Amino acid sequence: MTKAEAVSVGMRNFLDVFELTDPRASRQSHLKRNLSGKVRSRRRGANTMKRVFNSTITLSNEIVRDHQIHGQALLPGLAYVDMIFQLAQKTAGIDFRDYGLSDVAIPSPLRVSQERPVDVAISFDETQSGWNVAIDGREAGVSDARSQIQRYATAVLQRQNGIPFNDRIDIAALKNKSIQNVDMELVYAEARTHGLLHQGSIKAKGVVYMTAMVAW
Repeated sequence: MTKAEAVSVGMRNFLDVFELTDPRASRQSHLKRNLSGKVRSRRRGANTMKRVFNSTITLSNEIVRDHQIHGQALLPGLAYVDMIFQLAQKTAGIDFRDYGLSDVAIPSPLRVSQERPVDVAISFDETQSGWNVAIDGREAGVSDARSQIQRYATAVLQRQNGIPFNDRIDIAALKNKSIQNVDMELVYAEARTHGLLHQGSIKAKGVVYMTAMVAW
């Protein structure tokens, strides 16, 4: 298994803890691993709907635990993108090649500590061309109204014409064109001097091959 495959597996395991909630019920109805879209929210105009996924994020999740800024565990920004596409595929059966993600905003970091796990809700509000996505949450177990719900991220998932990529990437040729090679460990070492720590499954291994135009 490659490092990229290991991270992908990690994200799939991450999503195992999300449950689909049906807001129509008189009380919250959590259906473990029922992400097929059979449970639906209230219907909206033009036959659209809303779906909400819920989970509690703790430091037992290595994607969060292994990404730290100044000692504080945070959900990585790219994890939002991965979660949105995977949950959309599970709930609506979309093909990621037919959809694009735009207007991505992360107004608040999703911080997690041993003492403070976070209850998270990811909502998909259907539109005529796709979904408006919002990720909200607050400290787990807190019912005090003064504990405000945080808006962690928003995005728009829209259907678009696929952009085919049929070219072959010649790795050997890229290496031969490289004018500078940088070991990834040096990149992470530099990041650590600024308080950014990557470890475990989210830490890539390898070499960055830099040409005059791009880095691979």
